Amino acid sequence: MCRDLSVKCLPFKLLYLFSKRPIAYLVILLISVISIGNSQTVSLDTLEARIKKHLGANQDSFSFYINKYTQDSRQSNNPKLYDAKINYFQGQHASKTNNLSEAASYFHHALLLEFHDTCCFKGTVLNQYLSNITKVDTSFNIDAFLNGEFISSKMRLDNNAKANMNMIAANFLRDNPNYRNYDLAKTYYEAAIKDAEKEKLSLQFYEIHLAYYLMLYFQEDYLGAIEIAKKRLEIAHKLDNNYIIAGSLFDIGLGYKSLSMYEESIKYYYQALNIWENMDSDLETAYTYNNIALIESELKNYDNSINLFEHAAALMDNFSGEIHMGNRARPYLNISRQYVLLDDLPNALDNIEKAYKIILEDDNNEGLKYIILSNMAELQSRQKRYSEAEKNFKLCFENIDKLDKNSEKRSLYLDYTEHLLRAGNYQEAFKYCQKLQSLYGEDMDLESKKRYFASLKNYYLIKEIIKVLSNIWKWKQR
Repeated sequence: MCRDLSVKCLPFKLLYLFSKRPIAYLVILLISVISIGNSQTVSLDTLEARIKKHLGANQDSFSFYINKYTQDSRQSNNPKLYDAKINYFQGQHASKTNNLSEAASYFHHALLLEFHDTCCFKGTVLNQYLSNITKVDTSFNIDAFLNGEFISSKMRLDNNAKANMNMIAANFLRDNPNYRNYDLAKTYYEAAIKDAEKEKLSLQFYEIHLAYYLMLYFQEDYLGAIEIAKKRLEIAHKLDNNYIIAGSLFDIGLGYKSLSMYEESIKYYYQALNIWENMDSDLETAYTYNNIALIESELKNYDNSINLFEHAAALMDNFSGEIHMGNRARPYLNISRQYVLLDDLPNALDNIEKAYKIILEDDNNEGLKYIILSNMAELQSRQKRYSEAEKNFKLCFENIDKLDKNSEKRSLYLDYTEHLLRAGNYQEAFKYCQKLQSLYGEDMDLESKKRYFASLKNYYLIKEIIKVLSNIWKWKQR
């Protein structure tokens, strides 16, 4: 008998072992056969992972896995769910290969299939459908959709899944400028909250309140936002989640700050700060220090505000995780503004230069870059570094469209007008004063109007002084 263990001798060895203990090795053989069969049948979860990996990739490789998934999912006890998933993956693939109409069609088909959903998959489909259909169909009627297909798409969903669908509809109405309808969004947020309340308390219940809070806050309904944030705080305590407890406290503080109720705001900020620091959440701690510092600045406690902004800057500088450069730059911008208010121009310029050096590393925040640069140019001008200031002001005007707000553009014109007067370029200063009036005259706040008229007054005063000096010179020459 062959005594080596090579594969060639394996059949004889198996026969030999079977002859010695037939029952035991029959069981082993059966288990082996079952294992071999299972090893050739890849689980649906594994196939999903492979499909996701090949989205937007070579069509043949994507088709292989989607076809295998289609075939294997027919044996499941929820075939319509898997049919919806197949359409969803097809839609994602089409979207990634820039076939948006085809993608919208797949997502639409997935959305209208009825299946029991407890994991909010339908909400994901809805999000993708709205995103794609609004890009390819300019006549898309959101009201008709919400009153028709949207209602039918929620059939057979549990309350959490329905809540998720309503929240996504509300987010769409809140965030999409072409379909924005805050009143209708409010209706869907409240429907989402009612659906979520029917189920066991969940993190999703908190997330709906957060989305609702953001809408009310950006609508400047600060009292409404505070009310929702306090409900979120109750939920967070019941969930016993310190991170979202602190987040809720922070947002209540933000609401009170926006109402200039500084004492209440600081109270909630410090409660949030205490939790963030105990959790070693450096980034959130930095944001909270930054916001408390803004209040101290409003109260004219500039030494306190500088100290708090410096705490925020140090935490962001030492933060090892991923962070936008704009967030790193802002504390230095704010410190610079405090030193301006204290009339300490060298320190103000030093900090604005730090902010500009940081923001240059961020290609995705052009607006903030030119806000910082215009502040830097204004400080250079005030320290009689006119050529540097002129160069930086011109760069800001070349990129003025990167500034989002009219108030930022208006400030640029005012700063540059004052710079021209300092530098003795009076005619050019008058020209920019006129441009400022024609572009933003009706939109100027009181502070801007004061600066505008001061510039005009200085121009005419200097003009008269020059005229008098000229007449004296002529009289002397006689």
